[in-house]
Amino acid sequence: MKTKKVVVGAIAATMLSLSVCSLMPAAAAGETVQINAGTTSAKAGETFSVDVSLADIPSSGIQAIDFAVAYDS
Repeated sequence: MKTKKVVVGAIAATMLSLSVCSLMPAAAAGETVQINAGTTSAKAGETFSVDVSLADIPSSGIQAIDFAVAYDS
């Protein structure tokens, strides 16, 4: 029984350390990426799409990017 608790504790600690390590590279790099979105209009209930493009991507690349879309409902 004690062995199972030790194994479960070790697995939990490993999972926690891996989740913390994966967050570190997500820090802002200080370089600005340009995000451009097209414009469109649609009627209520219609499906539509909007083109989104990125420019000035740093030479190190992008690991993650976060942005929100707002619209007039």
